[in-house]
Amino acid sequence: MTRTCRVLVLSAAALVGLAGQPAPAAAGKRIAVLEIEGARSDALRKQVASVVSRRHRVLSPRQYHRAARKAHATRLRPIDVRRVAALLDADGIVEGMLVAEDRGYVLRLRLREGKTGRTVRKFTVFLREPRMPKKIRAQLADKMYAAIRGLSPLADDVADDGAGFDERGDDRRARRRD
Repeated sequence: MTRTCRVLVLSAAALVGLAGQPAPAAAGKRIAVLEIEGARSDALRKQVASVVSRRHRVLSPRQYHRAARKAHATRLRPIDVRRVAALLDADGIVEGMLVAEDRGYVLRLRLREGKTGRTVRKFTVFLREPRMPKKIRAQLADKMYAAIRGLSPLADDVADDGAGFDERGDDRRARRRD
């Protein structure tokens, strides 16, 4: 076998091997990382998004706001978050605020569950400057991964065939008409 044939066979085998493996984020959940309120916080949003994107699929603030306009959700109330998460098929939403204090900055992050819209976990990070060092990112990543792992999936717990009857046998449509 010539050298050219070997190179072609090996590269084809490598492509087949890579195509068969799913992307690491494909197995994770869909998380929307919103803007962080406060001065000089855009770099922090990117850092938080990079932490989440290592194991999960990150949805941009732009995607969230488009879906929010469609759902007529103007605030971050639980019912509005739930509606937008349903449109995006998002399992969770991360929002945050950066506050300047005497000796540095305080970053407050909130993880909301997509299914209910309620706050599942809050994270507080103390920073000297408005960016996260690697050590703090690693600590935040461990805590966020544990909290995200605990999020319930967006799909309903009860099977629905669309006929108006669920597993419990009650007719939801009949109840609405009464």
